[in-house]
Amino acid sequence: MEIIKHTPFVWQYLNVASDDQIESITSGCKQYMLNDDAIPSREQTFSVRNTSFNLTELVRMHPNLKSRAALYEIDQNIHNIYCAIQNDYAEKNALFRYTLNAARVTGFRTNYHYRNYALKEEYKWHCDFHYNQRFILSGLLYLNDDFDGGGTRFLMDRLTVEPIKGSLLMFPCGPYFIHRSVPIKNGEKNIIWTCFDRVSQDSPR
Repeated sequence: MEIIKHTPFVWQYLNVASDDQIESITSGCKQYMLNDDAIPSREQTFSVRNTSFNLTELVRMHPNLKSRAALYEIDQNIHNIYCAIQNDYAEKNALFRYTLNAARVTGFRTNYHYRNYALKEEYKWHCDFHYNQRFILSGLLYLNDDFDGGGTRFLMDRLTVEPIKGSLLMFPCGPYFIHRSVPIKNGEKNIIWTCFDRVSQDSPR
C-alpha cells in the first residue's frame, strides 16, 4: 500500500479503490443525491460553499426504497474502503496510536458525506468539530482529480495536498489541523468526507 506521508500526521493513501469502484460511487452519489430534486442538500453559508449530503443518513431516510437500497450498497462500499485505511493508519502511526491510548479509545463510529464543489466553491478555514460528538480522525476520499484548484490546505503545516483520484487523505481532528478546501478554478470536485467519532471506555452504554 503506497502512502505519501506529507507530515507525521497527514497521510495520503494512494489507489485505495479501483477505477470501477470510484466510478460506481461517483455515479451513484450523483444519481441518488446530487441530481435528485427530492433530496435537499445542506444549506450553504459564507464559509461553506459546496453541495453536501449525509449519505449514511439517507440510507435510512431516503423517501424512495429502491434508492435506499442503492445508497446502502454505496455506503457499504465506502465503509469497507475507509475502515481498511483507518485501521492501517491507527496501526502504523505510532504518534496517533498514543493519542488513542491516552483517550482510552476502543472503537469508532461514523457517517459518510458526499460533497460536490462546483466552480469557485470552497470550504474556508475550519477544524473538524461537532458540538455533541467527539471527532478524532478525519478522512477525505477523492473521487476525481480532473479539475483545477480544490487542494486541501493545512494552515499550521503550510501544506497543500493535491487531490489524486482514488486516494484517501487521513489526519487527526483538532485545532492544530485547521484546513480548507481551495476554491475550484475549473471543473468540479467530488469527495466523500467523514470524521470518525471515538468510542471510549467512558462512553455511555
